[in-house]
Amino acid sequence: MTAPTRRTPASLLPLIGWLALTAAAAAIGAAASVDAGPFYLGLDRPGWAPPAGVFGPVWSALYLTMAIAAWLVWRTPPSPARRAAVVLFVAQLAANALWSWLFFGWRLGALAFAEVLVLLALVAATAAAFWRVRPLAGALLVPYLAWVAFASVLTWAVWTRNPAALGWTPEAAGCASGVAISRAGAPRRQARGSAGRRTSPAAPAGRQERPGARCGRHRDRGSGRAAPRS
Repeated sequence: MTAPTRRTPASLLPLIGWLALTAAAAAIGAAASVDAGPFYLGLDRPGWAPPAGVFGPVWSALYLTMAIAAWLVWRTPPSPARRAAVVLFVAQLAANALWSWLFFGWRLGALAFAEVLVLLALVAATAAAFWRVRPLAGALLVPYLAWVAFASVLTWAVWTRNPAALGWTPEAAGCASGVAISRAGAPRRQARGSAGRRTSPAAPAGRQERPGARCGRHRDRGSGRAAPRS
């Protein structure tokens, strides 16, 4: 005789599905955060910024409560309110994953800050929609809402302290164009003499800075590291 095979209760299948969907969103965001630890530690951060090791456990707990909240809503009878709540939940999951790419992957501070405000609005709308369908589900999203609100302030603080590392400033743009020119071979400007011959312009008096030195110091200021001495 063979032992009877245990089957997963049908009521738990939606929970597994919501856990899988939430884990997929977390994995997409994590793909952009492979080097987030060293990058975050190299930034100029406010004194109240949490250490890098805090984010992993906090987000793991939040993703778990998010999936459970969505499952509780899904268990309610079908209704327009439930459908709207589920759509909002999926939308905020997508915005959640996108933020990691904007901040850690592409290092675009301005867009990351704008996007986290959109995420905050979506999470607030999702929590309200969940509360109308199942109050317990809405309550489970309150810690998530509070954390995203804190993350919004932190994103602003870190971005404004590191404009070169997390943005496209005029000086950074000049450095990037200078690198492109140096790779292609920078053209030398020549002046015509009185006889029509091409002569090289006189070098300016005083100390000349080597190419790329100012850009190097600019990047170091943006990353929070001490600038090298030339």
